[in-house]
Amino acid sequence: FTTALDVMSEVFEDNDLLFDVVIMDECAQALEIAVWGPILRTKKIILAGDHLQLPPVIRSKEVKDDYELVQTTFQRVLEMMKHLDKPGYEESYKGIYKLLSIQYRMNRHIMAWSNSQFYENRLNSDDACAQYTLDEFLKNDSPIKKAPVLMLVDTEGKTREDSVGSSRINIGEA
Repeated sequence: FTTALDVMSEVFEDNDLLFDVVIMDECAQALEIAVWGPILRTKKIILAGDHLQLPPVIRSKEVKDDYELVQTTFQRVLEMMKHLDKPGYEESYKGIYKLLSIQYRMNRHIMAWSNSQFYENRLNSDDACAQYTLDEFLKNDSPIKKAPVLMLVDTEGKTREDSVGSSRINIGEA
């Protein structure tokens, strides 16, 4: 196991090193330039990630404004795949994309919002987590027990500059 950037470091100085398979998890958060090292060191690469979740963290304003620099390999592959259903493309290309449609992390009511907003209602909650709540962890008199499982709060306009440094706080999220 290694990071995408470390695969090009002195730890792997043998230039002939070639992996049979590289699996890049959270690839939708990796900038394209970070994926080239693993691509050059493998016969086959499997990209795993979710382009509808968090994007890469980019701190440079100049870089953020340059789409070519901030594009992820995951985005590029998905854009290329949009054309695979058109006539003239090899049948063998079909099936290289797989949506993992069962989630094992959250209550079905929480999942329902993101499912309708981003996933065209193609996700399902596994029975083991579909009914998860905090009830078993809370005391009987906890006011949180009466709160809905999911509550969306608009925090726009509630961000302000902190008086120390350049950090920001958002009172509405707190």
